Amino acid sequence: MVAATKFRSLDVNGDWTFGLGAQGYAQNVQALKYDLQTRLRSWMGDCFFDLQMGIDWKNLLGNFSSQNNLLFALRTLILSTQGVMSINSLDIVNDPIGRDLSLTYNVDTVYQSNVSSDFSLFSSNNNVVTGYTITTYIPLDASAGPLTVTAPIALGIGGTELVYKKIDATANAVTLVPSLGETFDGQTSYTMYAQNEVVRLMSNNVDWEISGKL
Repeated sequence: MVAATKFRSLDVNGDWTFGLGAQGYAQNVQALKYDLQTRLRSWMGDCFFDLQMGIDWKNLLGNFSSQNNLLFALRTLILSTQGVMSINSLDIVNDPIGRDLSLTYNVDTVYQSNVSSDFSLFSSNNNVVTGYTITTYIPLDASAGPLTVTAPIALGIGGTELVYKKIDATANAVTLVPSLGETFDGQTSYTMYAQNEVVRLMSNNVDWEISGKL
């Protein structure tokens, strides 16, 4: 008899759900799918008790000539997930223009065969960047003209840090604006003018705090 697996349910943003008691947990196949989604979105070195857990997104995502290495890392992580027996298919779709990366898999598990799921790993839409976890570096190029970029929603992603850097040498301004009435330390916008100027934003789960400038 296979032991039951439980995993806290995830919302549409991939965050844990709270306040639902026992109903806030999924079991068996759905729990396994939530577990895989969380593990596949994790960055190597972010889990304090297992620094080798997760995907080395920093190196593998930045160079898609290494797509085979990325697929190997994803396969290895999936197969090391408790409850997964084998992988039937695994596909990633990369859109470098829209900065979108999605994943689809089909696996056989101890609970059921042909378990499939698909979800976005990282995505951006009209300069609203989402799906980042822990610390993410975001270069901004205003060489074509003044640039306005909308930060992702801080609500629900406490602990996430974004590092924005203006990389062009022009005098064009890069203006960051928050989403949905949120602020940057009470400010409704933040502007950078100089090349290599950097601002670090940290989500406190409600708003963005400016955690550093350079």
